Amino acid sequence: GCSSVGRESFIQPVENFIPGKISFNKEDIYINVNQIEDKLAQQQVFQGIEPKIKGFNQQCNPMGQSGRLVLKINQRTLWEGYYQKNSLAITGEIYNEAQELLLQKTTLVSGKDSILQVKFQRKYIGSLVDSLTKDWMALASVESEE
Repeated sequence: GCSSVGRESFIQPVENFIPGKISFNKEDIYINVNQIEDKLAQQQVFQGIEPKIKGFNQQCNPMGQSGRLVLKINQRTLWEGYYQKNSLAITGEIYNEAQELLLQKTTLVSGKDSILQVKFQRKYIGSLVDSLTKDWMALASVESEE
């Protein structure tokens, strides 16, 4: 099994924000497995997440501010006796056009599962991206406290 340890979020309140489309490129995915960049996993994650972003973009306000999604995934392998465990940090960030960080979410996971498994990618990265796009839409309703 796998245990999701924690989620941390950062939301930068924005006045008069109209959420628009989110751009997402393969180059905006950084995956390191035991400190080695993994291009195959990068391609897999891109293929899994891109349709979500395309679907999101079809429904959002084209006149709104655009954002850019960046994914950073680090996996380390640990050995406990004969058993291999993976420790993962998955961070999703959305930047605005001025390259300011507006949203950030991190999920920490440890267990036998690996970033290289598609079901793992769907479960953790997919749900992280879903919650980021929800927060992106919610930025519009954040009232600033004067």
